[in-house]
Amino acid sequence: MPQVPPTNLGIREYSAAKRNANNALTTNNLSIRQLPDDATDELRVDSKNTSIPISAFPQHPASTFSSTTEQALNQTGNALEQLKALSIRSANDSTSDKSREILNEEAEELVALIDRIANTTSLDGKNLLDGSIDSISFQVSFSPPTQKVIQGFNAATQVLGKLPGSKQSTGDRVQLQRSVIGNQGIQEGNTRSNIISDFSILVDGQNINESINIADQRYGGLLSNVTNTQSLTDNTHTDFSSGTAKDIANRINTLRNTGEPTLRTIFATATTSFTSTDVDDKDYSGSVNKSTTQNIALGSIEQGDFSINGIDVNSVAFLENDSASTLVHAINAISALTGVTASVNTLTGELSLEADDGRDIVLNTSSADTTNLIFGGGQHRFSESFSDLRVSGRVTISANDNAHFFGSSKSLTGFDDFSLDSTEINQFTNDTIADTNLTSASGAKKAEINIDQAINQVNRFSNKLSALRSEFESSLKAFGSIYQKPRENTANNINSTTAIRLAELSRNLIQQRIDTAVQAQANGTSQQILFYLR
Repeated sequence: MPQVPPTNLGIREYSAAKRNANNALTTNNLSIRQLPDDATDELRVDSKNTSIPISAFPQHPASTFSSTTEQALNQTGNALEQLKALSIRSANDSTSDKSREILNEEAEELVALIDRIANTTSLDGKNLLDGSIDSISFQVSFSPPTQKVIQGFNAATQVLGKLPGSKQSTGDRVQLQRSVIGNQGIQEGNTRSNIISDFSILVDGQNINESINIADQRYGGLLSNVTNTQSLTDNTHTDFSSGTAKDIANRINTLRNTGEPTLRTIFATATTSFTSTDVDDKDYSGSVNKSTTQNIALGSIEQGDFSINGIDVNSVAFLENDSASTLVHAINAISALTGVTASVNTLTGELSLEADDGRDIVLNTSSADTTNLIFGGGQHRFSESFSDLRVSGRVTISANDNAHFFGSSKSLTGFDDFSLDSTEINQFTNDTIADTNLTSASGAKKAEINIDQAINQVNRFSNKLSALRSEFESSLKAFGSIYQKPRENTANNINSTTAIRLAELSRNLIQQRIDTAVQAQANGTSQQILFYLR
């Protein structure tokens, strides 16, 4: 057989093909572990498209679960906020019956939307928010504990907003000082809370001899007071983030969870809320002109002008009624430190502050002008600044039957007078978001209670997901060779063009090996042929 002259034409073609393929990958910022995300901008979690394939998220599976669920819950939360606004309008005495019918129709659409989100949000073929998931376990570490469990959540309206127990009672704000001068639970200056030494709960069907004093030494002892308001504004002090309402709820739930039989059907929550309309002349050093507006005015504040629980709100400019939500965002940006979140009443433009764990809220403003800018519509509603204005929380107790409250500390807990606004005694609590009916003022007020509960449920679960997602993402350091953190606001997703390019590259490599083997057959030894065919 004639000798074939040596040639490297095939190798040159291979090198050129490889360069072209690599250039194509480089042009599109691709690597073996970084695939294009051309289509990720099209991924949306909404009422029409809530199914996102898990293959679109080549990151930690737990982080994927958390972030996808959070996206859907954000929409649920938005729908609930709109539903709350409708219920407030319907509850207004000036709203006509015809207007309530229209509001109720809008509410029904929002309820349907919430159900649609719950029933269609899925990941890798599994529904996330319809209650079908009890819990999911993910590996987050190579060393014990290696597993982290995420509990499931049911965001369907038949469940959302339901309160524990069938009867609910909500007391007034926990008393500050020994005597009430203005509104109970709102006082300025170095105010102290009271020691709770004797408070018992009895549910119908129980023997009175079975009731227990939750402040008895056997059950943890006295619920101590905070004698210095300023300690609540010092994040290094042991009193920081505390409050008597929070302590009462925690004591009841702790005793129930540890098996105390008389409290086995009793559940407690505590919340602290504040709006400008809550303050009277006797609550602080200045005077209050209640004939003025109470909305947020157009303006700005500098850092140090407004603090919540000792933490300054950052400098921010805001529109009237905070229509762009800049003030709300500035307050919520520090909520992890203060424990307080902000919202705006969509009808009145009034700022609302809430601590959902029942801790006391302490407010300080730098001047009367700042106070009125935030809480008085820019008018002269308040004559002085807020100087350690302290607001206590209120406790809600749910049970399977009517509850009765007694003990020498009953008045201090707020469970002594249920004729006051925002208090209730043994109200049925079986309603959920699905039962929303805004055709009457009373129905709207009942709906608002369930909506508030639903918002709290969604927010609590979202906060848990956010914290868990941060923990999961930190595990990427350990799993770096397996998972890749996606670029901001995108998720890596291989498209058909990339698949074709990768297939062409593989085909070129195979063809080159064949070409090289043919050349080796013509020019080389049998050992070389075998080498190139490996």
